[in-house]
Formats: sequence, C-alpha cells, structure tokens
Amino acid sequence: MKEKIPCHIIGGFLGAGKSTFIQQLLTYKPANEKWAVLVNESGNYHYPKEHCLANNIFIKEVYGGCLCCSAGMPFRVALNKLIKEVDPQRIFIEPAGAGHLSNIQNLLQR
Repeated sequence: MKEKIPCHIIGGFLGAGKSTFIQQLLTYKPANEKWAVLVNESGNYHYPKEHCLANNIFIKEVYGGCLCCSAGMPFRVALNKLIKEVDPQRIFIEPAGAGHLSNIQNLLQR
C-alpha cells in the first residue's frame, strides 16, 4: 500500500494571496523532496516554470472551471496524473476561489 501524500488546500478569494503564500511555503522544501502544486489554469503564471523544475517543484494545471466546483473528473484526472508522473512527497492545491473547498476535501479522503 502506497504511503499517503500530505495535501494542503490553500483557499481564499481572488487576490487574497494564495499564490504568494504557496510560493513562500515552497521556499521551505527540503532539497531531496519533490513537491507539487495543483492549480487552476488561470493561476499557472505565478510559478516560474524554470525555477520550479530546477528545484523539484512541479506545477499541474486543471482545466474545466474552478477546482471547488468541478472537483470531479478533471480534478481527479489531473491529481492522478500528477501522482503517477511526479510521485511528490507533498501537494498544494490552489483553487481559483474560496467556495466549496469541502468538495476537494471529500475527494481527497476517498
């Protein structure tokens, strides 16, 4: 049985500082670990691709609306692909808005 991966859902309204907070958390990543951020397609520009790849930080975009509201198939596919391809030790999930975070939490607990 595979070990559970710590997942952190960082929610908040547009402009609340979700990406800035995650960027700060990423500075604490141990050099020997791989971390990942699962983000809506609109949020990817906050994470410089070259810097992330050089530091074993992987960004996966989810298409098809807000992660909270569409926490169904697009979210599941992106999360499963991320885990299969990257095998991260920690995952940060950044939905576009502040609503229905429990939808994401329920899927993670299944």
